[in-house]
Amino acid sequence: MKLYEAACAAYAPACFNAGSAYLAGEGVPRDPARAGVLYAKACDGGEPRGCFNLGVLHRRGEGVPKNAARAAAMFKKACAGGVANACRER
Repeated sequence: MKLYEAACAAYAPACFNAGSAYLAGEGVPRDPARAGVLYAKACDGGEPRGCFNLGVLHRRGEGVPKNAARAAAMFKKACAGGVANACRER
């Protein structure tokens, strides 16, 4: 996990992987709020899967504020990035 988080500064997919680990509690304590921060970094860095997962968190209000408009914006961005599931969520 230390390597993923270190790589996150320069490589958006590492942020996505670290966020997924925190969300699932794989190798680290489960922490949806930390996952949200990492998914946001992934999304901002151009990783559309991070946008999709952040959208799911906002839709559920899990680790981030429940916000339907923010979720929709994240799904739209993920859809534009090629995440097919996101296109169905908008």
